[in-house]
Amino acid sequence: MTALRLIGEIMPYKGTKMSEEGQKRLSETRKRLFTQGRLAPWNKGLTKKDHRVFKNISGGSRKTQFKKGPKPETAGRNNANWKGGKRKSSAGYILIRNKTHPRSQNGYIFEHTLMAEKKLGRYLKLDELVHHINENKEDNRPENLAVIYRGSHVGYHRWGTELKEIDD
Repeated sequence: MTALRLIGEIMPYKGTKMSEEGQKRLSETRKRLFTQGRLAPWNKGLTKKDHRVFKNISGGSRKTQFKKGPKPETAGRNNANWKGGKRKSSAGYILIRNKTHPRSQNGYIFEHTLMAEKKLGRYLKLDELVHHINENKEDNRPENLAVIYRGSHVGYHRWGTELKEIDD
């Protein structure tokens, strides 16, 4: 006995059209359940501009897709892998999670920048940067940080010129 014939015997309705009477009964039942609030439509609240609806790649009909992605309830402190909002950059600097800072990149900012700004009492200007006096990238104590202009920093490392710290 072939599998197709077996399926036809187990589910004799498989592949047959529903009668008009059956369609009408199904439609009435669904309408009743919907008005009672016991049945939600498959596309409730969706419009063509909704981000969950997109055109099929092949150019066919529109389909409903619920996008996968980060869930806000498991972001930041609520995530199982949360490590206190600190991490180390590939260059060896310590990064602190701070999404609101003007200089933050991907939600993180260098710890030495935050420490220097706290010491100055203002944000750093675009032509200013923070130099580690003992050249240890992980030592972010305020007494080890110097806020200098970018040009003098290049001169210090290339030609050994004196660093002029910004005090304001």
